[in-house]
Parts: sequence; C-alpha cells; structure tokens
Amino acid sequence: ALPLPGDALAAAIAETAQAHRGMCDLHHPGTPAAAVAIVQVHGDYLRYLVLGDVTIVIEEDDGLRIIIDDRVEATATAERAAADALPTGSAAKTEALILMKHAELAARNVQGGYWVAAADPAVVRHALTGQISTNAIRRLAVLTDGATRAVTTFKLYNWSDLLGALTLAGPSELIKQIRAAESTDAAGAWH
Repeated sequence: ALPLPGDALAAAIAETAQAHRGMCDLHHPGTPAAAVAIVQVHGDYLRYLVLGDVTIVIEEDDGLRIIIDDRVEATATAERAAADALPTGSAAKTEALILMKHAELAARNVQGGYWVAAADPAVVRHALTGQISTNAIRRLAVLTDGATRAVTTFKLYNWSDLLGALTLAGPSELIKQIRAAESTDAAGAWH
C-alpha cells in the first residue's frame, strides 16, 4: 500500500530539516517554508492533501470540488487592509506590506494561524486531507495562489472555465493572462 500523502510529506519535512540543522535557524518564524498540495491515486480513490495557500480544483461528473486552504487570508487582516488602502510604489505601502508580512509570519504554524511545510513535520496534522472516488473525476488542477487569482481576484474565469482554459491552452497561457491583468493595475487596486 502507498503511504498516505501526509506520511510522505512529514518524512520529507523531517529529512530536509535534519539536513539543515546546525546551518539554519529552523525555529525562526521566517525559516524557509512552502505551501504543498499532493494528489495521489490509490486504487479507485484519489487522495489529496493541501497545506498552505494552494488550491486543488476537481471536476467531477456532478460538479466541482474546490479544496482551498485559505487560513493565511484570515491572519493579519488589519495589516492587509491598511496595506491594500495605500498606492502601489509608495513608501507607506512598502512599510505597510512589511508590517503585514511580520503579522503573517507571527501566525505561521501556530494554533489559530495558518500552516505551511517548514521544519516541523507535525504540521501535516493541520493539512486539509481527504479522498474521493476516481470514477467520477473528469479533470483536475493544482494551482498556486497566484494562479487562482485568475478566478478570485481578476475574475477572468470561473473555476469550470479555468479548467477549460488550462485544458485548451495550458498553464503558460493562464500565467500570461494573469500577468496581463496585473499590468493593467499600476495603482494596485486589485486585492
């Protein structure tokens, strides 16, 4: 039997942390970390794991299933609102973004905050996990928070149309469209 995605991720985190002990401060709030999504087919089931701001979009015969870990968005809300209110490129915006990032880091991998893969393999207990039958799956995509902006921020697509665009044109075209949308917003009004 295949190990569960959480088991594999915990082992990878532990191995990476061990390789960096003595060279890095693994307890620092800003220690390198990553959002992770894993999809694994095992028999007639697809297992999934999401940790951090990654989204899995699954189209099934009877509709869409969106697995999104949006806990980071629930942190540093006052700091994010203050930064969002300021014009892009201003010194005040830069300072506000630094304050926001510090507030986010203070909420990283702590109860009531959000969880990402860093130096502690125990974070996998906080991942969003599940399994679904492969029989009804038509297509799926694993998306970074930047890629989801095509739906959530720029409203270029709904989730179903996003899957269609990826199927027809691929991820490079999606990234090109997101960059084009970003370039139309020199003042930073998109949030």
